[in-house]
Parts: sequence; structure tokens; C-alpha cells
Amino acid sequence: MAKEQNRVAEVEQELKAVIGALKEHEDLFKLIKHPSIESSAKTEMLKRIFESAVSQPVFNTLKLLIDRRREDVLEAFVEYYVNIANEALGQASATVYSPATFVRIGVKPHRRDLQPIDRQTNPCGIGYR
Repeated sequence: MAKEQNRVAEVEQELKAVIGALKEHEDLFKLIKHPSIESSAKTEMLKRIFESAVSQPVFNTLKLLIDRRREDVLEAFVEYYVNIANEALGQASATVYSPATFVRIGVKPHRRDLQPIDRQTNPCGIGYR
């Protein structure tokens, strides 16, 4: 549905924001995942927190996962969506390993449409992982 409405990137950002907020507030995330708490109470919590911050399709997806007692797959769902969204947008993710930081050796992206790079320095300076 997001692809049909040309909202793939927007939905991706909203889902990442929800997961980011839940990870930042671990107690809330534990409540959302707790099996003894009724799904209606979980949905009401999410409604108060996220309904005005995310689009209706994203909120409905969260609600559906909770109503079906699938809170435990929320992170995996977002990760899967990101992969599908990247494919739909013709993007790819990569982790670049380098013995030196890019700033120190003066490497700059030469295209404006490049996404941020996950930069990790290999401390031993040899080989790739």
C-alpha cells in the first residue's frame, strides 16, 4: 500500500522512529511485549503515544500486530520492511570496514544521494570482516 501511495520512505522512517522510541524507553517496550497485559491496554498506550505522530497505516499495522499477539516480532517486522523498502527504492545498505577513519584520510561521498554509511574502523588495520 505504501508503494502505491509513493510513501515507502515515509512509512520506513515512521516505523524506525517507533522502534527507536520503544528501544529508548525499555520499560514501555517490556510492557508492550508482556504476555499478561491485555492487547486493548497495549493498543491504548500506543494510541496515546504514537497515533498523532505516525500515519494511520503505520498505527493500524502496530495495532494489528498487538491484536494478534505478535508484539515479539515488531523489531523483525520493521527490519523486514526496511529491506523491502530499500529494494523498492533501489537502495542498498553496506557496512564499510577501514583501518582508518574516513574523515582522517579525506574520503568524502561524491554523490549527494548517498545514504549515511555505517562506518566501523578495524583497529588492527588488516583484513576485512
